[in-house]
Order: sequence, then structure tokens, then C-alpha cells
Amino acid sequence: MLIITLIIAALTLIERKFLALTQRRVGPYYVGYRGRLQYIADALKLFLKGATVHDENNKF
Repeated sequence: MLIITLIIAALTLIERKFLALTQRRVGPYYVGYRGRLQYIADALKLFLKGATVHDENNKF
């Protein structure tokens, strides 16, 4: 399970670098310490973001 997680993290980094290169953006490299803090920020955002449900939501 740990190996799969590390592979996914590496593929995410490669994807971000490639997209930043093709779009001529700086990318997450300059967020935090060499871009390492971006993953922590993304994980915190994912786990702390709550679902917004309207009171009159049709649950059917």
C-alpha cells in the first residue's frame, strides 16, 4: 500500500511539472520549500473541506 501511495505521489509531481512546462507556468515549485508544502496544503484542503448541502435539498 505504501508503494502505491509513493508511486501516485511521484506521478502527481511529474504531471504537475509537465503541465507547468507546457503552459509556461511556474507551477507548485515555488510554493513552500521546493514545492513540498503544496502536497500538505492539498491534503488539508481535501480533508477539511466540508460538503455544502442546502436545507431544501431533494434527497431522492
